[in-house]
Amino acid sequence: MSRIFVALSAIIAVAVASAPIEIEQSEHVFSRQCKGTVKYAIEFDYNWTPETNPALDFPTVGPVDGPGFSPLVVAGHNKYWTMWAPGGFANRGPEQVAEGGNPMQILREMNRDRNIYDFGAAEGPVAATGMARMEVGLKGETGQTYVSAMSMIAPSPDWFVGIYNVQLCHKGKWVKELSMGKLVGWDAGSSRDGEQFTDLIDPRRNQRVQIQSLGPAFMPFGTARIYML
Repeated sequence: MSRIFVALSAIIAVAVASAPIEIEQSEHVFSRQCKGTVKYAIEFDYNWTPETNPALDFPTVGPVDGPGFSPLVVAGHNKYWTMWAPGGFANRGPEQVAEGGNPMQILREMNRDRNIYDFGAAEGPVAATGMARMEVGLKGETGQTYVSAMSMIAPSPDWFVGIYNVQLCHKGKWVKELSMGKLVGWDAGSSRDGEQFTDLIDPRRNQRVQIQSLGPAFMPFGTARIYML
């Protein structure tokens, strides 16, 4: 599989009007319905260097003449759809993003899913200390008020950074901005192989497991935020 190259958890600081409110990222805030359509920007500010992540050998290969992250994939959706989540199993689309950075399959899946209001993928990969930015629309009346995103850590076996099921409607008002904290790494669980960034997956040994954090040996790969346009 070609490796064009492209994973967050955190307590989110939610800014509604002037008062910040802290909620867990995976918490669904069931509240009064928001109205109308809005557009948000999702930014992943990457900071992956030998100093910020010294646990493993820093790779010298990658999608942009060195290590980096695959094109950022985003979706605006309702509570009945999930791009990925800790403890779940990656389906084919997210799996292909995590293993090779290829967004085509997940874009096809999202295009035919009525739970999704808006979606897209960035045009190209981003360097290890670059920034990825995508815009996504949401609609209040249909409950499509959630945002999810992911990007492959490249190179890696099937590792990624991302956000999942982020609710942007709080008590009937659209959230102005979310400071989402640190981008931790996740293992998509599509293979048990891989302990180093440059380890390759052996398809003969593939055995899918649940999505889980890469663990404390890995430092965060950057930060992320969402803000209304």
